Amino acid sequence: ANLSRAQMQGAVLSRAQMQGADLFSAQMQGAVLSWAKMQGADLRGAQISEDTTLNAAALNGAAAFKVVDDNTITRLQEFWPDIFYAAASLPDGHPPHWIAEDLSYGDFIDRWRDWAATLDPPVTIAPYYQP
Repeated sequence: ANLSRAQMQGAVLSRAQMQGADLFSAQMQGAVLSWAKMQGADLRGAQISEDTTLNAAALNGAAAFKVVDDNTITRLQEFWPDIFYAAASLPDGHPPHWIAEDLSYGDFIDRWRDWAATLDPPVTIAPYYQP
């Protein structure tokens, strides 16, 4: 699904099937994402807030790029082991698979795909993400 730049503030998306969704710059502040399936989703630039509900959401293989704001990456902390992230500066306590580099978009996609393929079970990144 292409939900890039979608205005989903306060939306109830419980149990939504968004595997591999393009959520680039999606506005999800205050959304209810409980039990949402977002494996392999592109979270580059997506925004969530303290009142976004993420209970039991599945983010395995999802990715965020340097354009995610600090509030969103902090709010996703419980999911850090499940997501891929790259930025010139990483928060303290980040997982070892995160990359502290200012990667080009193509390099980011390549590294994201490589990492997602190592997961158990492997996560396939949507083919429309081309480096």
